[in-house]
Amino acid sequence: MASRIEHEFIGAFAGGVFATFNNDEANPHAVNVATGALLGKYAARLPDMFEPASHPNHRNFFHSWVFLGTLGVGMYKLTKWEPKEGYEKVLKWFVLIAGVAYASHLLRDSITPKGLPLV
Repeated sequence: MASRIEHEFIGAFAGGVFATFNNDEANPHAVNVATGALLGKYAARLPDMFEPASHPNHRNFFHSWVFLGTLGVGMYKLTKWEPKEGYEKVLKWFVLIAGVAYASHLLRDSITPKGLPLV
């Protein structure tokens, strides 16, 4: 089972990398990358907040391949949305980073001996 610190590190890395490459500007500001990393750190903890790791078989729907696939489809559709207002652009950016970090948690858990359940 992956530790909380490991999930936070991977989530922060995923959020920071996403913020680096998903930016309106040619050169992303360090603040954007740091914000992405910080958001990723905490969003990567969401699966264990929904289904706490209190026992080895804690993985259910929010730790499943079906949820990961649903998350991927939702994120793909979100990338196609072209927000017009500034707050909508920020919201889209935050939700995409949170989704990438959440997915990083599930992908990390998928390579443990317990893996992920289908549903």
